[in-house]
Amino acid sequence: MTDNEIAYLLQNEFSSELFNLLLNRHYKKAKILLRSKLNKFYNVGLEINDFDFIIHKSFVRSIYRYDKSFKINFVQFFITTLKGLSNDYIKKFLTLKHQTINKSSNYDNLKFFIQNKTNIHEQIFNKLIIDKIIYSDKLNEKEKELCQLKVEGYKSKEIEEKMCISRPKLNSLNYQMIKKVRAIFNKS
Repeated sequence: MTDNEIAYLLQNEFSSELFNLLLNRHYKKAKILLRSKLNKFYNVGLEINDFDFIIHKSFVRSIYRYDKSFKINFVQFFITTLKGLSNDYIKKFLTLKHQTINKSSNYDNLKFFIQNKTNIHEQIFNKLIIDKIIYSDKLNEKEKELCQLKVEGYKSKEIEEKMCISRPKLNSLNYQMIKKVRAIFNKS
């Protein structure tokens, strides 16, 4: 039975056996396509397994939207649907807010942005993020200073000495800074 015939049968009456048969035929192709897409967007905090639901969603959508009048076969229609849905999913993780969250869910790692530069585009992006944080009117002067020192790679002990504050005060200041930085990006 061809893929097109199975798709037509599934449109009229759902059968888990036929569904799994058709999905298993093309699951590896879908994974290969998504793996190559992820290689292009390596800086997105996603892994290939994060796309399993996209594969299933694309597959179900393809089954119910595929029409005999289309000039392409079911597999081509499925791949086209998968490309569209995966692009939409990746776009959600390419926004400034998501990039920041993905690269540093704990803002103690902000130094990553400066120290691990790989190309000019990433350097520009990183500079924009840091500027947005440091030049925000949400942070007070002490929080801006703390953020700048973290970005420059100073350890907590060194920051305590440079800012002349105790560890509990540093922890409190760090907590307040993190809260405000999250608020900055939640509004973006």
